[in-house]
Formats: sequence, structure tokens, C-alpha cells
Amino acid sequence: MPPKPTENTRHEHQEEKETNKPTHRPTRNQTTPQETTPSEKQLTKRLEKHLAENPPSLEEADKIEDILTKAGKDTTQKETPEPTPSETTEPPETQRQQKEQIEQHLAKHTPTEEEADQITDILNKAADTTQEQSYPRLETHQQSLGPEETPKAAEPTHTPKPEEPITIKTKQDLDQLVERHPYFRDRKDFQDQYQRAQDYLTVKEAQQQLQPDLSQEKVSQALGISRDAYRNWFVKEQQPHLINNLTIHEKALRAYEAQLPPETHKHRTNPTVTYHSLKPFHDNPKLQTPENLAHAIREIYKSHTNPPQIIYAELRPYFQAGPQWQKEIATKIHKHSQQIELHFNQQTTRDQPHHFLRVTADTTTHTLYIWRQNTHPDNWLNTYAKEQFYFHTTKTKNQLATQAQQHLNTTGLGLSRLIRQLTKHPGQPKLPTSPLSDLEPHHSYLRGSSLKIILDTTGKTIQDIQPHIKRIGSDFTGTGKSGIHNPRFPTGQQLDEFRARAYSLIASDGHIHNPSRILTYCDSSPERIQYVKQLFKNALGDIHINNDPRSGGRTRIIMAVPVGRLLETWGMPVGDKILQPTTLPPTIRHGTPKTRRAYLEELIPEDGGFYTHKTSGRFQWKRGTILNAGPKAVQYGFTPKTTPQQEELIKQHGKIHTINVRDDQPRTAYSIRYNPLKRLAKEAENPQTRQTAQQLQNIIKQNIPPLMADEIELCETLEIKITSIPQAIRLHETGRVSAIWLAKTTGQPDAHKWAILAPPTTGPKRTAAQEWLQTRKNTQQLKQQLRKQGQLE
Repeated sequence: MPPKPTENTRHEHQEEKETNKPTHRPTRNQTTPQETTPSEKQLTKRLEKHLAENPPSLEEADKIEDILTKAGKDTTQKETPEPTPSETTEPPETQRQQKEQIEQHLAKHTPTEEEADQITDILNKAADTTQEQSYPRLETHQQSLGPEETPKAAEPTHTPKPEEPITIKTKQDLDQLVERHPYFRDRKDFQDQYQRAQDYLTVKEAQQQLQPDLSQEKVSQALGISRDAYRNWFVKEQQPHLINNLTIHEKALRAYEAQLPPETHKHRTNPTVTYHSLKPFHDNPKLQTPENLAHAIREIYKSHTNPPQIIYAELRPYFQAGPQWQKEIATKIHKHSQQIELHFNQQTTRDQPHHFLRVTADTTTHTLYIWRQNTHPDNWLNTYAKEQFYFHTTKTKNQLATQAQQHLNTTGLGLSRLIRQLTKHPGQPKLPTSPLSDLEPHHSYLRGSSLKIILDTTGKTIQDIQPHIKRIGSDFTGTGKSGIHNPRFPTGQQLDEFRARAYSLIASDGHIHNPSRILTYCDSSPERIQYVKQLFKNALGDIHINNDPRSGGRTRIIMAVPVGRLLETWGMPVGDKILQPTTLPPTIRHGTPKTRRAYLEELIPEDGGFYTHKTSGRFQWKRGTILNAGPKAVQYGFTPKTTPQQEELIKQHGKIHTINVRDDQPRTAYSIRYNPLKRLAKEAENPQTRQTAQQLQNIIKQNIPPLMADEIELCETLEIKITSIPQAIRLHETGRVSAIWLAKTTGQPDAHKWAILAPPTTGPKRTAAQEWLQTRKNTQQLKQQLRKQGQLE
């Protein structure tokens, strides 16, 4: 770079400028200043004041000169010498020279009031004092790339620190900063400014290769630029407008990023990615459909290599005066969040069946949030979503909330607003401005839905904070209304096995009451009652369980409401189970061999039995299915499968007997076994009776209990063959019609295998199966075979 002008050179340059200044200020009438009228003095002072406050750009200076030249056209022809060609083609080098030039015109030609108003308007609209003047374009430079053509710079490997120097020495440096601040592309003059900045960098690189002793004129000629452009760039070190602005904005962005909590950076989306993903909607608002917005949000989500459970994208720049169009898109996303979410999940979660991505845009902070919600039944916060988690201290609870705020760079009210939006679509109405009650510092609990979002944000699991949780649910010890103290949250095989056992127990002799969700279980064996109590306590925690004695020596136990809701989330029907399609959840049907065996171990003590005859043995169980729901048909939306004629047939040919139900009120029913019904269908003398019996027989055969069908399939996965047959049909006094089915092991090998893999857990049935197993000669050989097949540990 050539040396800067010496002190003598600057002094000589200043003297040259002073000699060119006029020694007097003639007016349009060639009068001296003393002869100027007061109105002209006022006009001149007003213009000089505006000139000092608003230095004009080149274009504006030319307009002012045209006005002044026109005002003193007659006198300028006499007194003002014709400029040389070099003076007309060479633009003023600085705004200071522009100002001096206009002052000379003002001294020679005092404008009229109308002309002064025109000049004032121009000066009031003066461009920014840092706006650079135009200069000849370099013919050797490549054509400027457009906003969409400019290649994306590589993402930085780290967030620049405020103290790191900001250097723009190469085109790559320039492009990297343009990518860091892509909203500069929205400016109408971006292409011109971008071209000037490229030209400057190209010329600066070429200038460094020249000999330092060359004159400014020769250097500018060698570089192909004007002498004034050379002076501005290399003598006065004035950088192009875009480079200056990028430097200013980069400093501000670094300061903003430096104050972000360290935890935030893994959740925060690169603003450049957000800009490019949403820019097409700014260019063409017609594209702002829920499906297109979902696709753009998916691109934002995919920009994270290993995204945490919750990520966010700022739909506005880090400074308040930035472009508004991203904020408008935030409003659009908020308005159509539910539709966007559906499209988003269709595109994104095909390979993640147990994940559902929630999308929301906070229109207060103009921030987009994407929550990868784990919907797997193994997630305890899915099963306990409606419960309240009480902590030993409020400090622990508040620390969790504070950590979530730091991860998402939000406030307490912002976290509350976010949780409201992620747990329930807000729709059009405004969200409450008050925080959620569980997030208020003086409360020691968190709702399950709030806790789930907080843990997903901070990367913790429920097991991580288990020691800090005092209880789940109420502290009241009344019937079914108490909570779970010192809760436990088993995982893996331990959870799978407990879920299988609990489902088998409740599907047989349990009941989830509607609407209270109180869970009850009833049995006549004290040993069985104690076993069930201990099973639930070992898995879930210190559950308060009430004993409720019933008739016939039976005992009903009542468990806390959270336990009932837990079974409900696992698929257990609420209310009358038999009137609903009770089936085995996939976690049991497709579970490990140990999980499937656990279910069968509880099945026989509940609704089954083990029977021996001489040396043979047989496992069997019963299930019922409803063919007519009677008075509950409307409540459960049940369509009757039997006709009044068929029900009358049951009355005429069935036997009346008394049965016990859960409310301990004995009721009468008519029953006809399946084999007599088959005989009626074949041998009844009355043709109408035969036809009705045949129809009823077909209905029974087509309606095997859904739960039994799943249980048979479960046995077959363990290579235990099962035979199922209808056993009886029953007409209750309430009008309900039910069919009883029996399932049993097909042969001796199947019973032998069941006794080894899934022996009953308690009671006489367990004792009988173990004793029979000891009589089998090849038991050890079969065990070894099952171990090789992976069905037995």
C-alpha cells in the first residue's frame, strides 16, 4: 500500500483549496454582502444550516447545483469560467468538497424563496453521511451474483466471540458475513452494494502488488478506477457501505450470541437456515399454505444433525428494527399450527412411529418451537401426564424450571406460554398472560405435562430426578383418592414384565371406574390379594391401598387414582370392559418371551385353571363376549348382534340360575350350552326354531372374544397350540346377551411346555402344575431345548 501523504503534502493541498475560495459573496445582482437584503440573508443562512446538518449525496448535490445555476444563469455566464473537461468528468472526492462546491454557488447565486424551498427539501432527504459515491465499475470483475445465486458459506465451527477481530479481506470473508446476516439481501440496493464490495476487495488485492513509489494517478490508472475512488479507498481508508454495515451488524450479533446461556446453542437454529427456509414465502405470499410451511419447518428441523427434544428458531432478527416479514410468517404458523403439524408429521415421523412432533410459533417473541414428543408407552410422563408431581423442596422444582428457561433462552412467563401452546393448540384466542400455577415459585409441584417438556428440554429423564419426587397425586388417604409416595419408575424388562402382569390381572378381575378412574381388584384368596398389593407397590412405589370386604369371602382392594389412569394409558378400557374391544397392547403381544410368559403366568390364577386326568394335564381359561349390551347399548355405542327371536329361544330352551356381579346383588340369567344349541339347529322339529338356532350358532362362532383371540396368538408365539370353542350363551335379566368361550391347550406337549414356561404364580393352581411337572420324564430335556430357542433363561 503506498505511503500516506506527508504533512507538507497535506498542507500544500489545504493551501490550494484556500486559494480557490472566493474572497466575496456576490449575489445575483452583483451586490456585496452589505447590500444583500434581509430576506436573502435569511434564505442563505437557512440553506447553509441545512447544508451543515444534511450533507448531500452526489445526485442531490447535482440537483442543488442545477437550481442554483438556473437562478444565476445570466451572471454565471459573465463571471464563472467554463470548467475544464477534467473538472466536469471527475466527481468530488468527499461530501466535504460537495458542501464547499454548493457554498460557492450560494455565494454567487442567492436563490429565490421558492428555489430555497426546493433545495431545503433535497437536503432534508439527504442520504446517510456514510453513503459512498459512485465510481466506474471494473470491467475485469466477474458479474455479480444475485441473492439466490450467491453460494452459501460454510457454517462456522464455533460461535465467534466478541473479542475476535472482524476481517473482510477476501470475497470468502464477505460471503460468510452475508450468510451470517442474510436479511441484507432484502434491501433493494443489495446487488449494487455487493458489487461495490467485491470490486473494492479485488482492487485492494491488486493494489498490494503494485510498486509503492508509484503516484496516485498512475496507481489508479493501473487499477482501472478513478483517482477519487483510489483516494477514498486507500488514502482515506473509507470502506464500501456494505462492508461497514456488515462489520457493525456482526459486532452486534456477536454481543447478542455471547450473552446467550451456553445451554441454548444446541437448541437454537442457525438464523441463516431459518431465513433461507422461509424466504420463498416472503417472495410469494401465495405459497404460505400449511403444507408448504410444514415442508419449510421440516427443513429447519433437519438442519440440526442431532436435534435435542426441543429446538427453536428465531422468526425475527436479533435487533428490533429488522425486517418484519418473518414475524408475519410466525403469525401464520401460529394460526394454522394444527394443520401444519399434521403435514409435518406425515413427512417426518414415518421412521419414528412413537414420536409425534409438535409445532408452535410464539407470536409474542416470534419464535418457532419444534418438540419431538416421545409418545412411547414406556415413557412414564405419558402415563402420568395428568398427575401432579410433588417435590421434597420448592428449590428443586424451581431449579428445573430455571434450567429449562436457560436452555430455550426464555423467561418464566415465556416458558409458561410455551408449555400452554405445546400441550394444547392455542387456536385464535390469546393465551393468558399469567404464568401456569405449577410454575409459580411458591408451589412445590409440577404437572406431568409441564414436567415432560422441562425434562425433554434439559435432557433429563424421570429416573434422574426420582429421588427428589415426594409423591404423585394427592396426599389424601381416603378411598382411591390418595397418591403414590416415593414413586418408582422401572424401565426395560422390569417395566415390560410388570405391565404384562398388571394387564393380565385387571383384564380378568379388575375394574377402572368411570369417571373417577379408581382402580379396584377383587379375589377370594387372601394370598392372591397380598400378592397383587405387593406387585403394584414394588413396581410403582408406596401406594395407599384400601381393603373392601365383599360377600362370599371375597376382598376388593381399592388403589389410588393415578394407578387407574396408568392402566388406562396402557390400553385398559375404562368402565365395563366386556362391552368394549379389550385387546392386548402391542408392548405385550410383541414383547420379549419373558414378557409374554409373565402375562400367561397371571392368566391361569385369574380366569383359568390346570386340570389333570391320570397322567394327562391341561391348561384352560374362559372369556366372555357381548352380543347384546341391553340398557348400556347407547352409553357404549353398541350395536346388538342378536334378535328378539333368538333371545326368546334362549329363554325357552335355557336353564335359569343365579349369578353374582360386582355390586354383590344376585341376579338371574338364562343359559344354554353350546352343544344343545347345535342340536337344536340340526334336530328341532319346528323349522323356525331350527333356523333361529342356526342363526344364533353362527353369531356365536363369528364373535370370539377379542382378548382371547390375542391370548391364543400370544401362546402360539411361544409354540403352545390352543384350541378354542364356544361353551354357552347367556341371557341376563337386564337384557344383556353374552357368549362364554373356552380356550385350552391342544395336547400334552403344549401343556408340558406351558408348565415350564409360564407356571401359575400363586395358589393351588401353581401347586398342581408343579406336582404334575415332576411326573413328566422328559422335563429337563425340554427345558434345555427351550433355552436353546431363547424362550427360557
